[in-house]
Amino acid sequence: TLFPYTTLFRSTNRYQVPLLWRSQERPHLATSSHTVMARLRSIERKLDRDHALATAYCAKMQQLIDDGLVKSVEDDDTNLAWHIPHHAVIKGDKVRVVFDCSFRYGGTSLNDQLLPGPDLLPSLFGVLLRYRQHEVSLSSDIKAMFHQVRLSDDDGRYLRFLWRGMDREQTPQVYQWRVVIRS
Repeated sequence: TLFPYTTLFRSTNRYQVPLLWRSQERPHLATSSHTVMARLRSIERKLDRDHALATAYCAKMQQLIDDGLVKSVEDDDTNLAWHIPHHAVIKGDKVRVVFDCSFRYGGTSLNDQLLPGPDLLPSLFGVLLRYRQHEVSLSSDIKAMFHQVRLSDDDGRYLRFLWRGMDREQTPQVYQWRVVIRS
């Protein structure tokens, strides 16, 4: 039997959903601060080498904070928090911040603990058949679709990350996602 998941409609005109765990009990997931810091230092070194990339990356991270998609939290010592590394993906002149939910620590990853979703890519054959059904074809894309769905407060601790901007002397701040992210 599946865990009884509850979807709620919040006053912010957004739905709130829990993460879809494989087991009924939430797993005991904890990452090592040394491992997470090593990944943060790696992206910082990359940003130090490319000023334009650093500016775009910092702007994307600041936009997440300003839009209220993530919130600053105090990192507690309960060892029940999973920190997700992040890195830059450059496609043309666009820079994206990608959060690596397949990051493995202690033999597991966040993706290993969650139920897989459906295949979101339609088959090319099906697309071509539907394209021929009518005289006019439409295509659309929902901007930041996953960011429209709030995350259950209980599950936020499994979607944390470290960030300190370009100030290497500062202790990294811990942020926690407030919305569902695409993993």
